[in-house]
Amino acid sequence: MIPVRCFMLCLIYFPIGCSSTLPDGNSETDTESTSDTNTTLEPSVSDTNDPSRVNADPRDSPKPETPGEAFQAIKQSLEAGDVYGFAACLSGDSQVFLVSSVLPVLHSLPAIKLERKDEVFALMSRHQISPGGKPKISNNIAEHEAMMADMRRQAGLVKDKPKFLAEFDKFSAGIIVDLYGSLSLAEIIDVTIDGDSASAQMTIGKRNDRVKFKRENGGWRLHIYNKDGSAAELKSSADRKAS
Repeated sequence: MIPVRCFMLCLIYFPIGCSSTLPDGNSETDTESTSDTNTTLEPSVSDTNDPSRVNADPRDSPKPETPGEAFQAIKQSLEAGDVYGFAACLSGDSQVFLVSSVLPVLHSLPAIKLERKDEVFALMSRHQISPGGKPKISNNIAEHEAMMADMRRQAGLVKDKPKFLAEFDKFSAGIIVDLYGSLSLAEIIDVTIDGDSASAQMTIGKRNDRVKFKRENGGWRLHIYNKDGSAAELKSSADRKAS
């Protein structure tokens, strides 16, 4: 059986033809095989409203007053392994992308860990996701893009995305922190604010990138993915010189 962590990393780091990969995660494969995760399973209704299954309490939405405060909150959350705090400081579009990235794993968990089927269906039910909306994993570019578009549609149904992600993390702790943990080592400088948008220079070691922020829900949020799932990072200074 495929370990959940490996499956998750494959889906996010190696999405065929998808422009919404993480930094330094652009990889492609030439294989032609297609795997279908559509497995008929029925949710266990008795488990849906069990309070013991609720693993994350809702919090007040953070309201960082500056992009710098938002970035520091993200760093502190990642260092503490706080998935909720990390996700709550992302823009709405970025939250949708993050949820859509883990949904294929969530849909596949009952087949991988049958003993946790009831927990998976309870989590889906709490967040208005249908267990029947299983993705078809494919290395065909068009099919992959269609599948991810449907995952973003499902992600849009989730009202409290930080809570959903924190609860998902209970199934395979550390995946989200591992994927974005490098942000905890970064610093931002040269913040430029233009209305409800902002940009800054982000440094991680010798690497320099421009990052974006949005002011949403009364506070600043790191904006790393657009609504269509494409990466929102701005060009680095080196890229701008090269172009």
